[in-house]
Amino acid sequence: MEHRLVVEVDGGYHTNVKQAAYDRERTEWLQANGYRVLRFWNHEVLQEIDSVLERICVVTGVGALSPSPSPAVGRGEKASVSVR
Repeated sequence: MEHRLVVEVDGGYHTNVKQAAYDRERTEWLQANGYRVLRFWNHEVLQEIDSVLERICVVTGVGALSPSPSPAVGRGEKASVSVR
């Protein structure tokens, strides 16, 4: 919230014309209300997390973000992201 940043992770259904129009409207509303919106595809987050975190860092000016070590990882659950 302090960075007024919205991060959205999209699946393939966001290529649907109606969904894309809704996404555009929501993004315009968020931007008009002072928020920045970053959108990533699911596969980017799952396969290129370092690039995703780097882009978030650049936009926010935060020094570094990294996936948190999680005991859940390895059991099919995803790691959370923390600010360093």
